Amino acid sequence: MIMVAINLFDTISLEVSEKMEMTTNKGYIPIDDKNTIIKAINLMRDKYRFSENFKIKLVKNTPTQGGLGGGSSNAATTISMINEILNLEMTLEEMLEIGEKVGADVPFCVYGKPARVSGFGEVIKPIDYNIDFFMFIVKPKWGVSTPKAFGKLDLNNIIHPDINLVQSSLENNDYDTFIASIDNSLEAGAVKIVPKIKRIKKDLLKFGFDAAVMSGSGSTVFAITRDEDLIDRAVSKFVRKYHFIKKTRVLRDIRDEENI
Repeated sequence: MIMVAINLFDTISLEVSEKMEMTTNKGYIPIDDKNTIIKAINLMRDKYRFSENFKIKLVKNTPTQGGLGGGSSNAATTISMINEILNLEMTLEEMLEIGEKVGADVPFCVYGKPARVSGFGEVIKPIDYNIDFFMFIVKPKWGVSTPKAFGKLDLNNIIHPDINLVQSSLENNDYDTFIASIDNSLEAGAVKIVPKIKRIKKDLLKFGFDAAVMSGSGSTVFAITRDEDLIDRAVSKFVRKYHFIKKTRVLRDIRDEENI
């Protein structure tokens, strides 16, 4: 698949403390080793044998079970922060290795630039990203668990988008080809779990967006346009209709402070 980062993110504060302590702004977020932040710290502790504990504060802005990689990006951020705080001098490859053990999407989030991702998420090939557009993010109230999304797939009849065509259109600034070729193989399975995904796509296309596609394993849908006025009007139109909406854009590098 093709993966990009967008300017929608959680925030993490992390400092050395006498004991491990984690708080969040959302009561439903686990604060034990089920949380990707804690998983990342434990894996790093096992490998680098540090004794420090940390006080962690997570402000959750990314919807859960939305296919947006919020938990994965939190793990990636934690790896980077621990590396810096403790002066571990980890290489990118070492950070990617830890990330892979946390979850399939974490290596990409460590990398942080547009890429073509394969294998179990560990094979990352950079994309020379040369296209601009806006994204409008919509998530219904109900989410989709990744295992359930895969379980609903008809593997004998699944239709895959032409990933080579998607990549070349991004690299060559071919917006029309990009719109015509982008798709998500997991969407058919996710719609069986959250039928409203289909309704959201219909609403967004009718409103005037050039494409509307489910993100990851769902249930979030992202719509694409180059018309910023359209997306601003969509915010007003759909803010009360759907559980979560957000105007976003692609980041060419999450480490670029100008993008944050």
